[in-house]
Amino acid sequence: MISSLIFAASTALAAAGPQFVLDEHPTFRFSDKTFVLARMRWDYEHRGPGASLPPGKAAWGFVRRRFSVEGSLGGQVAFEIEADLEGEERWKDVYVEYTPSDAFHLRAGKFVVPFGYERTTSLDVIDFAYRSMASSQLVPARDQGVLAFGRVARGKVAYDVGVFEDGLALAGRLVLRPGGGVETGAAMMRASLDEDSSPLSGRTALGWALSPPERGRDGHRLRLSLHGAWRRGPAALKAEYLRARDRQSGSRPFVDGRGWYATGALVLTGEDEADAQHPRRPLFGGGIGSVEVAARTERLQLRDAISGTHAARAHTLGVTWQPHRFFRVQWNAIRDELSFQRMWTRVLRFHLTI
Repeated sequence: MISSLIFAASTALAAAGPQFVLDEHPTFRFSDKTFVLARMRWDYEHRGPGASLPPGKAAWGFVRRRFSVEGSLGGQVAFEIEADLEGEERWKDVYVEYTPSDAFHLRAGKFVVPFGYERTTSLDVIDFAYRSMASSQLVPARDQGVLAFGRVARGKVAYDVGVFEDGLALAGRLVLRPGGGVETGAAMMRASLDEDSSPLSGRTALGWALSPPERGRDGHRLRLSLHGAWRRGPAALKAEYLRARDRQSGSRPFVDGRGWYATGALVLTGEDEADAQHPRRPLFGGGIGSVEVAARTERLQLRDAISGTHAARAHTLGVTWQPHRFFRVQWNAIRDELSFQRMWTRVLRFHLTI
């Protein structure tokens, strides 16, 4: 079925000349349902003061330099290929997706594992420069796998069910959106462990380590996520609880990580909080763009059978200015509270999307 659709769409692409348009991104459009677009995302930031940064952390630097090609063939087959020039993981999202209806999508390739509310929210739209410690440390990022997902009950119920390569992991998520700006959801994930498994570890947003990571052994890892969110116009409240627990064989029977965060945000210029990246009155278009203020408090804890418990707290104040849909500036003040020190760090991030 998919091969037939790709062949039919390819024939249509060859028969009809594309039109170049600049919508959200530079796009070659063959029809309403057949197009190819290019996307570029650059994040550059300054961090300081230097005394608050862990060894090896530079004051200035790129965070992301990503380029992607995305498209749709006939409205039922979609694809994405994304690469990042920063970090060790060069290829990010590389997948193909079949969509016969809103109730059922089938995706295969490499992409974000459907676990964790904040972790599955793009950095392009989150309220802060960094995700919470628990979202960064206890939640998997991308993996190769197959995923079925969709929305039913007139969009009020969303589901994800998938299997992934790392540890032959099984992941499932259920999200309810009953109305009134309310959303709640839960996710579970189970994976096998061996000596090559990535260890559970704890770090702050800037990279300070809570404790040495515990190398995995034979066993399994179980993850749980619970979240709730409320949005009403320019205001939003969000919270999430995350837990990851390793059951291991040998002399170290377990490693347990748990954390939570709670955030509040308000768009001062009146846009809906969920759409603040599209200012109603952009700079040089009769306004100043959108301005959002936000605050977050969070905690991360790691406990193992040998070294005991290690924990950290953090509090973040943030201001996001989006003068135009292609560009935004974020300023964050982060208060880290660790067992060995407490410190303030300021982060200024510049984000460009084309």
